[in-house]
Amino acid sequence: MIAEELRQEAENFSPSEDDSELRDIFSNTLPVTTKWKLMGLPFNNPELIPSAGKAVYRTLHRALIDDTEELNGFRNRGRKLSSKKLVGSVLGDDRIFKTPVIENELSAAISILIDASGSMARGYQEIANAVALAMSKGLQSLQVKNEIGFYSSEMCLYIAKPFNQQYIDEKRFQVCSDLYTPSGEAMKSALMRLNRQSEDKKCLFLVTDGKPSCPGSFIEALELAKILGISIAVLGVGMTRDNIEGLDDKYFTNVECVSNLKTALSKIVKSNIF
Repeated sequence: MIAEELRQEAENFSPSEDDSELRDIFSNTLPVTTKWKLMGLPFNNPELIPSAGKAVYRTLHRALIDDTEELNGFRNRGRKLSSKKLVGSVLGDDRIFKTPVIENELSAAISILIDASGSMARGYQEIANAVALAMSKGLQSLQVKNEIGFYSSEMCLYIAKPFNQQYIDEKRFQVCSDLYTPSGEAMKSALMRLNRQSEDKKCLFLVTDGKPSCPGSFIEALELAKILGISIAVLGVGMTRDNIEGLDDKYFTNVECVSNLKTALSKIVKSNIF
């Protein structure tokens, strides 16, 4: 009887105006793939990527990790004695001093979306690819779940490293660019994948050089992010702030080389994006 009532309600369902708007926002996403034929582009300043990855680690550590301190460790040196441990000292256990143990509570997932449209072929793609690799390395060191995706109208949304993969294959980051810039459509697909993660803090970084092919879809993606409670930050490569509409100024910064990734991330962190 309950099943029949639910069936009738479903058949008679008429979406409200809000439901229709939400359905439109979720529409026009990019198909996801794990393969792309145009690969092998050299990284910009590859020798700087390891140090940039370490800079990502240091910059995001305080923003993503909350430290909690508990007096539940014991060492053979210290200032506070444990009366309970003194008994064991006659048996050779010299760990009789209470020591604070720092436990890191980390619950974050980050998606990094890289523009691979035709305009990125002006030397920007090599920079963006290096930025993506450095960020992924830094996040892996932090043990922050991360996913790296590249997009264009031809490749759709190519996932170079999914959330559940620990190993970073640098060759999969050497993406060549092509055709148009479906930023909004790619963001919607990435946001839905990010939303399925169980972590508390979620953020999507968009690395791009210019205006989306469909500005309206980009605005819809920003609205979807608000609905899902996911933060959005844009790292511009060879572009001006005017090329991105609808985004708060404090969540935009430029990255002209992988070496200034630390400065760019510091600005984003100061905006309390996490």
